[in-house]
Amino acid sequence: MFLDIVEKDYSPEHWNIYPFHFTDGENYANDNSDCFKLLRDKILPVSNLFCYGQCADRGTYLKDLMKEFKLKNYDSNNKIRLSMFTDSSGIVDVIKNFLNTGK
Repeated sequence: MFLDIVEKDYSPEHWNIYPFHFTDGENYANDNSDCFKLLRDKILPVSNLFCYGQCADRGTYLKDLMKEFKLKNYDSNNKIRLSMFTDSSGIVDVIKNFLNTGK
């Protein structure tokens, strides 16, 4: 769906693309390779920045994502930003952190 919307209405040649994904991090381990391939081959190439937020102490996908993309900390890649939050009240702060340019 995301890629269909980008392709149809928001060409990366004319738009900045910033997908955000928030989840509990619970993913079937056998789905991870497909998810990583989709992120690496389809989503990152059309995105300026991909942001992934996960509810703390739930699933393992954030750790798996860090391992797959060789990320040492949450902000160690200029195309991927990661964060954990404890409950839905922390989501706004996570979004602000994602968009903080360090200025």
